[in-house]
Amino acid sequence: MILYAKQNIVLVFVTILALKTSAQEASAPPSESPSILPVPAMFFTPETGFGGGIGLVYSHATDQPERKNNVILPAVIYTERKQSIGRLYTRTFIDHEAWLVESSLAYTNYPDQFFGIGDQTSLAAAEMFTENYTAATIDVLRRLTGATNPANNLAYI
Repeated sequence: MILYAKQNIVLVFVTILALKTSAQEASAPPSESPSILPVPAMFFTPETGFGGGIGLVYSHATDQPERKNNVILPAVIYTERKQSIGRLYTRTFIDHEAWLVESSLAYTNYPDQFFGIGDQTSLAAAEMFTENYTAATIDVLRRLTGATNPANNLAYI
């Protein structure tokens, strides 16, 4: 679990930045064309070395300025230790925000080392392993209340 949290912290940052940007755009009048915002990422950690990547925020305003934007967020990261992470996230509002569909597709190829348990392990005890997986999720949520206030966390279940 800790490994998973470390490798995805940059993707979480990119997602938070993108959603914040989307929320700011939602208060502006809708534009004729969708907006695309590139979000570069550079970082260093002892586990990964130097790494970098890019995320894109594709936001398409609805026909009414008080409605929330639909968003697509692709992001990829590659590190100096040949670790790669990719994610595609979407958020779509349907039927005047009565339905919310969120989806995510993720790929991870993450070579790493395990030294054992405890603080008495030596560098010679290192074992190489690679976390390699693909995951997909989709959430379909229905608004239960008439309120469209984004601060109302219980609006969708």
